[in-house]
This record gives sequence, C-alpha cells and structure tokens, in this order.
Amino acid sequence: MNKSIKIILITIAATLILLPANLAASTPLTITLSRSMPPLSFMNSAGEPDGLLIDFWREWALQADRDIIFKMQTWRETIQDTISGKADIHGGLFYSEKRARNLLFADYIFPMETALFAPRKLIEANKINLQSTPCGLVKGGYGKEFMSRTYPYTQLAIFNSIADLFKAVKEERIALFLMDYPVAVWQLEHMGLTDSFYCFKKLYKMDLYPAVSKTNTDLVKIINLNMAAIPPKKKKAIINKWLAMPGKGYNYRTIAAILTSLVLVVMGYVHRNELKAMLKIIKK
Repeated sequence: MNKSIKIILITIAATLILLPANLAASTPLTITLSRSMPPLSFMNSAGEPDGLLIDFWREWALQADRDIIFKMQTWRETIQDTISGKADIHGGLFYSEKRARNLLFADYIFPMETALFAPRKLIEANKINLQSTPCGLVKGGYGKEFMSRTYPYTQLAIFNSIADLFKAVKEERIALFLMDYPVAVWQLEHMGLTDSFYCFKKLYKMDLYPAVSKTNTDLVKIINLNMAAIPPKKKKAIINKWLAMPGKGYNYRTIAAILTSLVLVVMGYVHRNELKAMLKIIKK
C-alpha cells in the first residue's frame, strides 16, 4: 500500500471518529425545569419559559455556543426525565445522597434558603407547634426528605404542585408550609399575602446544582467550564432582575444583595481552575 492511500485511509478513519462528537455538539441540549416555581422557573403569560434559572441557562448557552431546549414539567417529572436521559440537564436542584444514587451533580449555581411560613396572627400568638400543626409541601421536593429526618413527628400535607399548595394557603386549609425562600416570597407577594404570612423558621441553606444522568460524565465537564465563563456582571444582573423586588416584611432587597455577593465570591472560588486555564489560553 503506497503512502498516498495510507494518508487517505487515515483521514477517513479520523473523520469517522470525530463525526459522532461533532454531531453531538450540534444537537440541542434539553434542560428540564419546573413549570411552576417562580421566580426560579415558570411558564409566563405568553406561554414561554421564564425566570432566573431560564435566564441563567440562556447565558450559559451563549458561552457554550450550544443550542438549548427547555422542557418545562412538574417537579417530579424533571428528576425522572434527567435520570432516564429524556432530558440532558436538570437546571437546578438540591443535592442529597438519595438523589446522588441516580444523578451526577455539576458545580453549584447559587445558595438558597428554605423556611417554614405561617400566618402572622398565629406566630404572634405563639400558636405554631410542629408536633400538632400539619405542614404543607410539594411532592418530589427535598423538603419531604428533610422534614421526615429532622421533624419526624410533624404531620405532612403533600401537594402535587405549588399552585395546589398556595390555593390551600389562600383558603386557609393549611397554616404552615415549607418552601424555598425566594419562591415563597414571590408567591405571597403576587397573592397579596405578604402582610398575612411571615417566615416562622428558617430550616436550611443549601446550594442549587445542575445535574445529569449517571452515564453523562462528559457533560458535567462542559457545564462547569461554561459556568465559569459567565461574566460576573451578567450573573449579578440576572439575580437582581428576579430577586431585587420589593417585599413587605421580608427585607427582600437585602437578601438579594447578600445572595448576589455570595454567588459571585463563591462561584469565583469554585471555578478558579477553569478561569486560570482560560486566562492562559487568552495570554497565548
């Protein structure tokens, strides 16, 4: 076999090897998020995906130069589809050992507090008792795992969706509910209940992570690299857009400012290696 034929065959082989990777890079990534968790993710009045995490992942896609598709579902479906591979990326959820059995977690997006909320009149009258007051929460969330472990004696009222839970809140069918702080404040603000419901007890602060199926290790590296590439000013603008809103009794702007600072400082530390690598490339 002469040299020219060998070169041709090597070129063809290399093309065939690289072809699947090129095709994969051109295929849109499907990101699944809750369709009813404002201000993090929801369907707006025009029927389009909207929210803090939606804006975040759109910016991520610009840095990654990848097309993305949002798959907006119930919370439980978002986790199931990520595990099964029907969705490439879960846009943001809390880490737990139970979830880590089926999911790989990338570097975290930002920290978020979760709290118990109750009617102001019951808090002021000191009539909230975790042993006798049922607590509402949404099916499929980390809250059930936390409550069952930390407050096993508290009766839990499980709702299929945030909409169902807040309908019960408005109709005064439940007096206590567990919710991620930004989501609860947003809902209470838009339902005109910020004067009636207060934060009764902050339970935990945890980081919100993207996740992929156990078989998708390469995608975790891609997620982390392009997270580090998002400009700090852009991160700050996205967070302030959704969290810096007025809220009676919650000092919401202060919380947003603290959260923004934490995100920028800690993400800079977490992604320091990726950033150093990128700087070396730029200098070259």
